[in-house]
This record gives sequence, structure tokens and C-alpha cells, in this order.
Amino acid sequence: GRLFREFGVVVAGAVLISAFVSLTITPVLNVVLHRESTHTEGSGHGKFYDMTEPFFQGMESWYGRMVGGFLKVRGLAWLVVAACAGLIYFIGKGIPNELAPLEDRSSVRLVLTGPEGMSFESMEKVSAQVAAFVSDSVPENDFVFARTPAGGSANTAQVRVGLVPPDQRKRTQDQIAKYLTRSTKRFNDARIFVVQEQTIAVGSGAKSSVPVQFVLQNTDLEKIKEALPKFLAAARQDPTFQNVDANLKFNKPEVQLTFDRLKIRDLGLTTQDVAAAVQGAFGGRRMAYFLRDGRQYQVIGQVDRGARSAPNDISRLYVTNSRGESIPLSAVVHQTENSNPATLYHFNRFKAATISAQLAEGKTVGDGVRAMQAIADKVLDPDVFQTALTGSSRDFAESAGNTTFAFLLA
Repeated sequence: GRLFREFGVVVAGAVLISAFVSLTITPVLNVVLHRESTHTEGSGHGKFYDMTEPFFQGMESWYGRMVGGFLKVRGLAWLVVAACAGLIYFIGKGIPNELAPLEDRSSVRLVLTGPEGMSFESMEKVSAQVAAFVSDSVPENDFVFARTPAGGSANTAQVRVGLVPPDQRKRTQDQIAKYLTRSTKRFNDARIFVVQEQTIAVGSGAKSSVPVQFVLQNTDLEKIKEALPKFLAAARQDPTFQNVDANLKFNKPEVQLTFDRLKIRDLGLTTQDVAAAVQGAFGGRRMAYFLRDGRQYQVIGQVDRGARSAPNDISRLYVTNSRGESIPLSAVVHQTENSNPATLYHFNRFKAATISAQLAEGKTVGDGVRAMQAIADKVLDPDVFQTALTGSSRDFAESAGNTTFAFLLA
């Protein structure tokens, strides 16, 4: 399919060349080599045939004697087959499993993720520091480009390092990536993943993603919230990985407001009055338009910045009831501070969390997938959670599943 497009082109080209040779050169060569000998005592074939035929006759006679001898002990054939199958199994088991060896494409990406709530200015400062460090510490760079944000939130950034061609540098792309992985641990303001573009990847996003991506799925977000820290702790202790993170983070601070409806009614208020007061002070609601110098502007209703910078500022607000009395909102509104994800993710219609991991030195995608599955079997309840792979890990699993069939077919 799409993964082996180059291989398909090579096979198709080989078939076309073979067909051309079979239909043109081979018949002519056969005629030339089998011309009748001019000698009266010849075999009726050419000189080349007379010179080579004794060798083939001897080989045919030797093969006949070997087959005849083997048929006398034909039961040994099953032992030979079993020995070959065992040898194939043990050799195949020891070979590292990889989708495809990483090619030196003269490009390395650094994916940065800061704490939830980190401002754009702070994240841009961190990405600039990382870009400056990479530019100074990697003399093989051709260019260094940083962009903030690199995703849907302001606490993400990406630094791309373009390298000079391989024949103009002493270190390979893989050696530079390993050096950056060790060196960027000094930056404590953001989690940094050093990513090499995958040789074979389906989709543009998969090329720049980390090699191992494991998905936890459940219909209940609270169960994911309970299991995710345990899974991350186990994955970070596994020697197969050196950087582990999840896209679902329960660390976005929120303030939940609960209205005391009975008290609101007793004080001569309505729920709409209380909600309108909160929205007007903090929501930035558009109230009207006005024109000036041929331009249209919006009228946004909200209190000054200094009066809406903390959750307790809501206690300073008052709302007028039906009797003209000013009632403090703190009398009818209760605050509860908690943390929730900034974004809810879904995979196959389930609520999901994707664990991304960077492989340790000497480890392959196959090692990472097996390690993730072993952690899932140990930490997760199989009757409650479903798991899946995505990105390069999914490509590897899909291709590896067909390897045995292709081997048997061959």
C-alpha cells in the first residue's frame, strides 16, 4: 500500500524489464547458442552447447544420486524443517523490530510544552532560549527556526533545526538528536521532545510526531483521570523511554460558581439577574457598536483589569433586587476551585488520553510498543479500558501484522 510505494515501483520496473528481456533478447540468444555444429560428428548443437553440456549432465547425475540417497532416510526431512523453523524463530526474535531505519534527512525538531496557563510571552522567551542554545551548540546547523505557539494553546512551541548535507558534517542526524536530548534537560521551564522525521509515515503529522504514541480510551473521564497518573509513573520508570508525556492534563485552574436558588428567590432576585451580573463584569460581553471616523467599534462591558485578576474579586460585585437593594453576589454565589483539562480529546468516539514517549538510546519502536502494552496490562483493568496505537506506532503494528503472512506466502 502507501507504506511501500517505492518498493512497488521497483517491483513493477523489474517485471517490465524482465518481460522485455524474455520477449526480445532471450529468443535471439537461444538461437545463437543452439546453432548446429559444422562438424560432421557433432551433436547437432553449437560449440557452446558441446562444451557446457558435460558439466550439466554431471550435475544432474549428482543431484539424482543425492535425492535417491535422501529418500532412503526421508524421515529426517521433518527434523530439518523443524530445525529451520526454530532457527528462524530465535533469530527473528532477537532482531530489533522497526518500521524502517531512520534516514538522515538533515532535519531535527524540538517540540516544547510548557506548564498549563503559561503566557505567550513566557513561552516565546523559552523557545528563543532553546533556539539560541541549539544554534550555538550545533555547528552543523544550516538554519534554526522557532515558532510559538505550535499547537492549539499558547504553552506550546517548536524549534526546527535544518542541518547541512551529510557529506559536509562529521556527526549524523541521529548523533545530533541524541546530543540535543541530553543537553536540553537543562531547561526546566518546558518539557522538550527531540523528534527525528520518520522514514515511513502516513499523514503529514506522523512525520514529526514522537515514535511511540499509546492511547487510553474510556467513556468515563474520571476513570481516565484516576488511571493516567499511574500509567505515566510506570512509563517514566521504564528504561525503554526517556521522555514521557500525555496530551490530557488535569491542571487548568477553574472556578465553578454554584447559585443558591432558594436564597436568590428570598432576597428578591432571579437567577438571570445574578448570571447577567457575573457575565457583565467578567465575560466581556459585547453590548453595542459605535461609529467613529468611518470605522465601527465594539462596546465591551467588563470591570477594570485590576478588579478581575483573582477569583475572590467576584465578592466585590453587587446586584440590585426588585426592592432596589444592593445584594452582594457572595451572599448567593458559592465558589469552588478545581482543575480540569484545557481540551477534551476523543479517539474512536471514546474519551481518550494519548501518551507520547521518546525512545531511549538503542531502543526501537517495537520495544516501545511492547513496553507500553506491558504497562497497560499491569496498570489498567482490561474490562474497563480500551487501548490503541496512533502515529508511527500504529503504522508499525499494521505492517508487522502482515510480516508473518508475507513470509509464509514467500
